[in-house]
Amino acid sequence: MVFLKGREQGCARLIVDHHCTVRELSVAERRVRSRSKPETQMFRAEIILIVEDEPIIAMDLADAVSELGGGVVGPFATVWEAFASLEHNAISGAILDATLQDRDITPLAAHLIGRDIPIVIHSGTGLPKELAALHPDLAVIAKPATSSWVTSRLARGMGLAQPARIDAPK
Repeated sequence: MVFLKGREQGCARLIVDHHCTVRELSVAERRVRSRSKPETQMFRAEIILIVEDEPIIAMDLADAVSELGGGVVGPFATVWEAFASLEHNAISGAILDATLQDRDITPLAAHLIGRDIPIVIHSGTGLPKELAALHPDLAVIAKPATSSWVTSRLARGMGLAQPARIDAPK
């Protein structure tokens, strides 16, 4: 997996292009991306953990967070990788798939909730039974959903967006 680090003026230096190839942004591309309107910088200075085992969805979510001015930790495809990343990264919020390559997200979600870190579950299967029993009020967004819908819901949970500005996907 690619770690989107090395941020310059609120823009990730690495992107996945339309050929699904990771490449570094050119200086001109970084300048254009850094001129984003302030209202689109919802996640400015916020670090978001992304745990998703479907590569295209993971990269789409990472790009959406970066475009909103946030930093990205991940994406990770396993609970184990995500837990390991928390030893070295302080995060502000998380977008989690419910079912990953190694197991369901329950232990990681419970850990983040215990640390008062806002999370959104983005899943095609819904909440795992154990997690639903512990936290029935978790924000769950069913796949397929746009990355803007997922990031908007997380921003609202983090207190960064006004609820009136977030509309349900059509």
